[in-house]
Amino acid sequence: MRGLWPSIAALSNHAVQGSAVVLAGIGLSACLKLPPANAPTGAGDGASVASEGSGAVLVPARAVADLYAPGEVRGFVFQQGDEKIGASYGRYDGPQTTEAGEVEHHFSVRNTLRVPGRAEVRTEGHMVLDDSGVLVRGWEQSEAARLEYEVRGDSLILRAGEERETLAYAASDGFMGFMSTMHEELLFALRPVRDQPWTLRVVNLSGGGATPWEARVVERDGDTLTVRTSLGEKVRLAGGKIVGIEVVDDGLLVESIDAPTFPTWTVEVAAPLNYAPAADASVERREVALAGRPGEPALAGEVLVPRDGAEGLPAVLFLSGSGMTDRYGFAGPPPVDFGSHEITDALAEAGFVVLRYDEPGHGQSEGAPLSWERQQEDARRALRTLMVQPEVDPGRMLVVGHGEGGWRGLILAKERPKEVTAVALLGAPGRSYRDTFERNAEAVRKTLSPDERARAVTQHGQLMAAIERGVGVPAELVPQAQWLKEVLDVDPAALLRGTKASVLLAYGDKDLEVNVGDAVGRLRQAAVDAGTPVKVQRFEDLDHLFKVEEKERSTPASYRERRSVDPAFLRALVAWAQARVR
Repeated sequence: MRGLWPSIAALSNHAVQGSAVVLAGIGLSACLKLPPANAPTGAGDGASVASEGSGAVLVPARAVADLYAPGEVRGFVFQQGDEKIGASYGRYDGPQTTEAGEVEHHFSVRNTLRVPGRAEVRTEGHMVLDDSGVLVRGWEQSEAARLEYEVRGDSLILRAGEERETLAYAASDGFMGFMSTMHEELLFALRPVRDQPWTLRVVNLSGGGATPWEARVVERDGDTLTVRTSLGEKVRLAGGKIVGIEVVDDGLLVESIDAPTFPTWTVEVAAPLNYAPAADASVERREVALAGRPGEPALAGEVLVPRDGAEGLPAVLFLSGSGMTDRYGFAGPPPVDFGSHEITDALAEAGFVVLRYDEPGHGQSEGAPLSWERQQEDARRALRTLMVQPEVDPGRMLVVGHGEGGWRGLILAKERPKEVTAVALLGAPGRSYRDTFERNAEAVRKTLSPDERARAVTQHGQLMAAIERGVGVPAELVPQAQWLKEVLDVDPAALLRGTKASVLLAYGDKDLEVNVGDAVGRLRQAAVDAGTPVKVQRFEDLDHLFKVEEKERSTPASYRERRSVDPAFLRALVAWAQARVR
């Protein structure tokens, strides 16, 4: 299992990814700092025993019933520079007595996160403690997913949909939740604050593991204590409650709100995506396994065959770009429909035998680290599988690739020139990643002061060196580190110059991810120079997914909107494909 943390926080991470605002510290604690999930997480990991330290008690531990009045609300605002980037609200809903006569204490949490140019992200949760302050159960949810947790004996069970994760849990352990300042306040209030350092094992209620946590008092001013934690925070406590937090490295400040009001909104979890063929579909679906070499991940897919078809039919292999979707183009959480099922369905209805497959770790395919070289080998496996289908004419095969999937299609066309006669590049980048990174970095540097420019040059050089070595890559890029290292210098223009297959360059002019004018100009010229037949089709109001974008420009939030692939684009793609195999 890859861990449940992405199930709850993915929506927030997706919202901040690539933002000009530095939010690399987004995570679990009050200051958005994520404890590194590098501690053992299994039920038998031998949970570390909390060390409450020695020395004098500066603030005694409190009973849960003495912390807040029923209905009391705690509110905190998050500042980064001059910008308010979010808020965290917690409410003590009060005690309740169970049928067994046990007292339980209920807490509600609601949080917001704002990123310039993006929709506000909201999360909410509910937590139950026993009369000793020990965790009992609860839930958290965002638009992306709902996560429920429950303590059973010495285990904390977390569930998100069909996923399940088990962490060791002891009564002495601390707990934190995504962006919840009240959770961190409880972390301090339920234990004595001493004048010597103390440590805890802290479990992550948003999924993703447990980690050692350390704190020590660094300053005392009357009744106010300043505590430095291993998360890089300076927490100010007064009367046992948090009044402010500072994370210097991230430029973050958290301040308590006077007389806060608990928000009235609730979060609606996005419905899961489900594929259903059209009621009048004239296509049969056949499950296939993509044969591979020993040690390669098992890949599953399906072949779409026209019902009235016979032998000798033209065929299409569809290749996705992200490497993080199932055969239908579904990704997430949060659930995103890339629309590839509509593309493959349309081609099958037009008389093509089509193969689509689940990327590793998605759908029914076995998991594997994200790798460009492995993706290319997966594409080879898929092409070999399609070639041997009894209905297929192996001399009339096309590859339709979205994004970098188009690059992989060009490689297949070079390797199999007798079989792959045409490649459609849908929204494919026009430059190598190295070239794109350098150009983007230079554009940003032009807006900076000389001192800032010098620092930016150094930081960019360090980032590129980390990618090249695969060592020291920023945490937010770690899942893609191997892929980036392998794809960094792949030049699509060079790939195009090496193939004689007919090529379609298709783009939506509101593409968020690709500089369309630059990509079209560069790739079309490469095709012309190589004598490669090329056709360019641009669609004025379509985005990177070839869906209509009503707004002036596309945004990541647009991807989460339930929209269909544009029918005019589908007709144009089908017409081009049919013309290639006549």
